[in-house]
Amino acid sequence: MIDLERINTYMDRVAQSEKTTFIPEGQRLKVGLDLGTAFIVLVVLDEFNNPVACE
Repeated sequence: MIDLERINTYMDRVAQSEKTTFIPEGQRLKVGLDLGTAFIVLVVLDEFNNPVACE
């Protein structure tokens, strides 16, 4: 079963990372890039998959 509350909390954190850069946990960062038709989205996660920054 999908835990929608957990997903919504995670997405809220991603949205917050558009305005606030969070301090990453751990040493490694993961970067994801979505080359959409109208928008390009860049998301940075720490090694525990916590959102750090989003543009």
